[in-house]
Amino acid sequence: MPKAARKSPRPLLRRKRRSSPPCLDAGCAHAFITTLFTTLSALRDSLVRIYSPSGLNEHKFAVLTALAAQSPAPSLATQLARAAGITRASMTDLLDDLERRHWIARSRDRSDRRVIQVHLTTLGQEVVDTTNAHFKAICHDLLGEASPQELNRLARLCGNIGQASRSICTQIPPFQPPGAQCPVPQR
Repeated sequence: MPKAARKSPRPLLRRKRRSSPPCLDAGCAHAFITTLFTTLSALRDSLVRIYSPSGLNEHKFAVLTALAAQSPAPSLATQLARAAGITRASMTDLLDDLERRHWIARSRDRSDRRVIQVHLTTLGQEVVDTTNAHFKAICHDLLGEASPQELNRLARLCGNIGQASRSICTQIPPFQPPGAQCPVPQR
């Protein structure tokens, strides 16, 4: 007769969740962040060289993507400025350029004539679709050898670095090189 499963009086051991980052060698962390920064700069420069001749930049594409995600509903310039990470004043010039290219259309809201609505045109949707497909192919070429597990781990690491980067300037005072004078407050 099989023995009945015996319950252990001890609770199962669970892995402790790390509450602080693991200890890293300062030189190793420095080398990694330096390499990451250099790599991201090279990637950004390459993408600018690829897409700028067609009139696209990261802000324009962010606006087009935001409009595509919301389509067919229109958007407001202030919402699009937030999506692109630019000021409302810069958004006007950006929208002027997108409208000249016939990628967007602007119209007045019928219920409040002061409000300008921004719509993605059919041509604008084609630009979003073809640019997304082109960019996915570039990403595949860059990362085609990496396994999904490696990419997920790298994405989590980058997310953690991004989150820490957003808060680091509130925790660490501005760097003062040796011999630098602190600005004298004006009265």
